[in-house]
Order: sequence, then C-alpha cells, then structure tokens
Amino acid sequence: MQIGRGTQSAVMTALILFSGCARPMSPPGGPLDRLAPEVEWTLPSADSVGVDSGSEIRIRFSESMDRRSVERAIFVSPAFSMEPKLKWRGRELEIETPEPLREDRTYLVTIGSESADESRNRMRSSYSFAFATGTKLSQGEIRGSMRQEGSVQSYVWAYDMREGMSPDPSTDPPDYVTQPGQDGRFHFPRIGVGRYRVFGFVDKNRDQIFTSNTDALAVAAGDLAVSSDEDLVDLGLLKPVLRDTLGPAFLSARTPDARHILLRFDEPVKAPGILEVRSKSGSLQVLGTHVDAEDSSQVWVLTRPQVAGELYNIHMAEVMDRNGNLLVSGESTEARGDGES
Repeated sequence: MQIGRGTQSAVMTALILFSGCARPMSPPGGPLDRLAPEVEWTLPSADSVGVDSGSEIRIRFSESMDRRSVERAIFVSPAFSMEPKLKWRGRELEIETPEPLREDRTYLVTIGSESADESRNRMRSSYSFAFATGTKLSQGEIRGSMRQEGSVQSYVWAYDMREGMSPDPSTDPPDYVTQPGQDGRFHFPRIGVGRYRVFGFVDKNRDQIFTSNTDALAVAAGDLAVSSDEDLVDLGLLKPVLRDTLGPAFLSARTPDARHILLRFDEPVKAPGILEVRSKSGSLQVLGTHVDAEDSSQVWVLTRPQVAGELYNIHMAEVMDRNGNLLVSGESTEARGDGES
C-alpha cells in the first residue's frame, strides 16, 4: 500500500516531535545539592566580650537544615542547669537559655559535624564560636584527631580537672563537647588555664552518651595542661578501642566423675578463683583448681569423693577474666555428685 504525500508529511512531523520529547532533560528542581552547609553568622558574634547576661543565642545557616540532626549536635559550655529550648525560624536557630548567662565567663557554642542540610549533606567539620560576659576571652586551645570508623558518629569530651575530680565518661557529663570532622580532626577553642582530661568515643547506638562494652573508647595518654590564656596543646591521634569492662558470666557446672567438678564461663578466664562446695551433710573439701589448658573458659575443680546423687552448692569468688574483670561476688550454682570414680 502506498502512502500519500500528505500522510508522509504528518508521519515525519510526528517523528520530529517525538524525538524532541525524547531528549535527555535535567531532573525537575535544578541540579542536586552537593554543597556542605555552613554557619553564616551568630549572635552574639564570635569573640564578643561584655555580652549581657540576658542576651539571646542565635545561629544562621547558609541553607535550610535537617533540624533534628542539628538539634542532636548543639553543645553549649559551660552547661546550663537545664536543657535549653531550641526554636527555628527558617534557617535561623535560637538557643533559648533556661537561666541568665553567668558573669565573667567565656561560653563556647559548638555545632557538631553531624549537622546536615535537607539534602543530607553534612558540615565539613564542627563549628565553634565563643563569647564572654566578662572583659576578655579565654584563648587557649586543645586540638587533635581521632581515628574514624566509617559513617558512625563520634564525640570528643573534655573535663576540667578541678581538685578531687576523677571523671567517669559512662556516668559524668563533660564540660566541653565536640565532634571530629570528616578528616578526623577536632579542637576545643577558647579553653581557659587549667588541667583537662580528654576522651573520645564512637557512638555506636547514636544516643550521644558513652556506653561501655558497646562504644569504642579512646583515652588521651595523660591529662593536658593549658598553662596560659594563649596556650595551644596538641594531643595527637586518639584511637578508640572497645574495652571489656564486664566480668565473666557463669554458664554451667557438671560432675564428670566423683572427684571433679567442671565449671564453664562465657569467656576465657585466667584466675580460677576461690570455691566452696557444700551439701546438707557438710562441706566437700576442694583439693585444687585449674584452668583448662585447651579451653580456658573452663575451670576444673578437684574434690574429695562425692556422694552419688548428693546436691552440692558451689560458691565462687574472685574468678577473673584476661582483662582483670572479676566475676560478680557471691555467684553460686548447684550440681549433683557423681558416684563413678
């Protein structure tokens, strides 16, 4: 069948229109946002002095932020007696203080590197600014870096080591908080003269607190002394390590023969501890204990001959794992005597 000239023209026009519609187009809304957000300005402005005790604290970002990520990464030192309220007005965040600012103090506000914009671009590094209610700012600084573990968020805490203080990061809130940047570097600016203890940890469960046996912890080699208002202290590289702080847990006991009791624990032990074995008829003498040479999660107990079927109560104390953690004091279990010699 032949196609007329008019029909051919219509077909050609349709093909041209179709090919024009098929051209690749940019996604609607313009190019994807790949830029890291930044802080445009703050109130009070950075390094202000003589700030009034009733002044508000405000931060303006370069673009719209993922508010939850910012709220989880805002830290003010020294801390207030209560958590401040956070209020947003577009790109501006106001930190509503629960009490007046203290007199003659340097305040440090840190926006952690976990803060992200609405496209999930994180800040390149933590941003800190300081202001003083007195006539001068503390100018000391502590800086360093921390080994990163993928995309898991990390924190670095610093404690002002006042007289008699021995901070425990699992229970004591820090005086200063920051987060390593994407390159692992961090710093505490505007630190006053004093002695400081620094911890870094990988916040595996993202709850902003250090949890032993879950979060890898790094401890600076020693306390850091800031000896003048302009002292710069570099503590080097922090290397978080998951530390075992729990003692061994008892799993089971059995009597393989009339003169032995075999105890099993949930991890290797290096000290078999002290054991007492008793029954209704009295004590069963323990002649010796030793850790199994092939499986150090097992402890062998040598006893005087047991009475077949007799129920023995086994009391354990000072069983120690390889990291020096002790079994919970007073741990006890039961096993029936074996009459086979």
